[in-house]
Amino acid sequence: MRLASFILNNTNLILKAWSAFFDAKYPEVVSRATYSPQVSQRERILTFIAKDIGSNQTARQQKEKSEGRKSPSDGSSPGRIHGENRIGVGLGIRGIIAEYRALRASVIDLWMLSTPQLSKAEVIDLIRFNEAIDQAQTESVESYATGREHPLNVLESIMNSISDQAYLVNLDGRFIYVNHAVMQIHGISLKDAIGMNFFELNFTGAPTMQKRIQQVIDTEKQFSGEVSQRINGAEYIFEYLYVPVLSELGCIEAVAILARDITKRKLTEAESWHNANYDSLTDLPNRRMFLDKMAEEIKLFRRFPSRFALLFIDVDEFKVVNDELGHHVGDELLKQVATRIDYCVRETDLVARLGGDEFTVLLRNINDRDAAASIVAKIIHQLSLPFLIMDAEVNVSASIGVTFFPTDAKTPETLLNKADQAMYAAKNAGRNQFVIFDDVQK
Repeated sequence: MRLASFILNNTNLILKAWSAFFDAKYPEVVSRATYSPQVSQRERILTFIAKDIGSNQTARQQKEKSEGRKSPSDGSSPGRIHGENRIGVGLGIRGIIAEYRALRASVIDLWMLSTPQLSKAEVIDLIRFNEAIDQAQTESVESYATGREHPLNVLESIMNSISDQAYLVNLDGRFIYVNHAVMQIHGISLKDAIGMNFFELNFTGAPTMQKRIQQVIDTEKQFSGEVSQRINGAEYIFEYLYVPVLSELGCIEAVAILARDITKRKLTEAESWHNANYDSLTDLPNRRMFLDKMAEEIKLFRRFPSRFALLFIDVDEFKVVNDELGHHVGDELLKQVATRIDYCVRETDLVARLGGDEFTVLLRNINDRDAAASIVAKIIHQLSLPFLIMDAEVNVSASIGVTFFPTDAKTPETLLNKADQAMYAAKNAGRNQFVIFDDVQK
């Protein structure tokens, strides 16, 4: 199920999980606030996020959103109302961030239970969900920090109360203040840190950080982005929020920077994307990715005309092996078949598993039948050699169908269908051979 629909269809369940998670994980925040769950307000935030995920975005809007350059919202957005409300209940910036962390964890946990394997579209939904959460959280923090009851120097107490890294820098990009998290990570005292910049801190992402600080100074607008950071020999990814600090006259006088560790989130997104696009047995690209790559190759043809060949490979007698020797032997056979096919092709070619005992190969920059036939013959030979699996010798062969772009077809699905037809012609002709689609028509 797409994430927007899941949120709208399970709002009550998410609200209960959100409240339970928040109360259990952050009791110290709740105990210090004259706070009530504000269910109606949380429901508005959920609706806002679901609509954001489900809305259509242009490529430019997607780029701007991923870089934190969202379209400005008016004062009635759920995030801003949320921040204003927290002024009066004593929840504080830490509590606001904790609320959104609880929301993020609750939605992802519940959705993953109902959708254990994500499609490409659902991975994009997950990315857009995180962007929408970040937008709402940013608006809440901005609304809270600029409330009339909160003077400018509240930033210092805010920065020192959160577990994320927090910096306050002047217009020269030098530290005015760093919080305890920064001091602990970099092994530095506040006294020593004041006056330093990211370069002098030996920060691995210093050029990017200084560039973003200058961007906020020049535009007087908040910005968010990601920076890789090496800490104690390990690589981390942090999401940074840069917020201009304005004087009473409306002039920028400093930049506040908050950093959240998103390494685990990035790994989860990468893993979900990999699972959606790669075969779990052979770790080859799956059908979805193969068709996407073929479509990209066809688009490139408009700018750089070049033919390519498509091979559809079926393992002969695979069902017999699977039935007589067991699925564990069949699985190992498929892994070895994938390795042998990959050995036969060039580095620029693409090997994929469609499913079962069916494989495909995209041979790039193939300008004649003989060049393709040479590679196909090599695959036929390699797959006809005995396989040693668990001390048993297994013998199979392969039937291969071949089509060419653009002479045989001009769309991925049509090319694949014609290669499939040619492969069946090879099977009907006796197996352990290949047939080119053009010969099927003669």
